[in-house]
Amino acid sequence: MNFNSLYQAYANSERWWLSIDSKELYAKNFSDPVKKELMKSLGWDKRFFSYKFNRFGFRSDNNFEGSNSILFLGCSYTMGIGLPYECIWPVIVSKKLNLQCVNLGIAGTAADTCFRMSLYWIKKINPKIVVYLQPPKDRFELISNNEEKPIVVLHPHTKNHLDYFLEYISDETNSNLNAEKNKLAIESIAKSIHCKFLYFDSINFFESIDFARDLMHPGIQSNMKASEKVLNLI
Repeated sequence: MNFNSLYQAYANSERWWLSIDSKELYAKNFSDPVKKELMKSLGWDKRFFSYKFNRFGFRSDNNFEGSNSILFLGCSYTMGIGLPYECIWPVIVSKKLNLQCVNLGIAGTAADTCFRMSLYWIKKINPKIVVYLQPPKDRFELISNNEEKPIVVLHPHTKNHLDYFLEYISDETNSNLNAEKNKLAIESIAKSIHCKFLYFDSINFFESIDFARDLMHPGIQSNMKASEKVLNLI
């Protein structure tokens, strides 16, 4: 089974922009007078940063060995799209606890992705704590043997040869059930090695205080508040 990050091609590299937080989007936001003022008020006209990927293709510390760590699972909210690495909530929490940060967050992915990561990495890393921030429930991940596109994340608007599946994933009952199955499976893996498990839903995890550089994701202050929420439960 494929247990790789979707950013495996970026392993051991540094990127100034990503498709979800692109230079084009940055320029587009600055061309809008209202968004430009918002960007300037948040300091995104002067603050620049990059995305550094470790040897496994995760935006995380490079050391994935040893049990003195805390492991994070989720999508772009966990990966920290639009934010400097030191400002995302997993890094803040890790530093407060003096634990190695193992961030397995992958932008745009689903609860299925988090389970796939868990199945391999939790037992391999053996962290003290697993924190799971569940991605939006209407996303599904499918795996195939297609080397060009081995992993597909379906959203309700997806239109391709998998159209027959859209009726299934557009039903909220199935979305909720799939999310719950993945949550219980991840929790079971964490408990099998006797580590603490924390679960949060991305819908109500952040307070809408500010925005990241892309003006779509939670900003620096929002991430600081979210880290307090996690730390209060540990």
